[in-house]
Amino acid sequence: MSSFSRRACPAAAGGGADDVVDGTMSVEKKTSLMRNLGAFFGHIVKAVKTEPREKKTVVRKTVEEETHGDVTLRRTTIEEIEFKENDKSENADA
Repeated sequence: MSSFSRRACPAAAGGGADDVVDGTMSVEKKTSLMRNLGAFFGHIVKAVKTEPREKKTVVRKTVEEETHGDVTLRRTTIEEIEFKENDKSENADA
């Protein structure tokens, strides 16, 4: 027999029919399928409505460091790609 065991009847122990009792004696509420679907689509809608924070992507970041006695020389190079939005007025001329 496995180390995981279900208790006899969670509803009889004062819990609701949706309560699950596992071998650690913790009680977890199960969420319904409709609640999970609503949360899923809510996150999708929020992502579509939200404007992106940054329109640039870091491609590479390198750090070169040299130490000479008490002086440290550090050179950091960040390569980025920046996306600019096209204005409709610029496209009308083309």
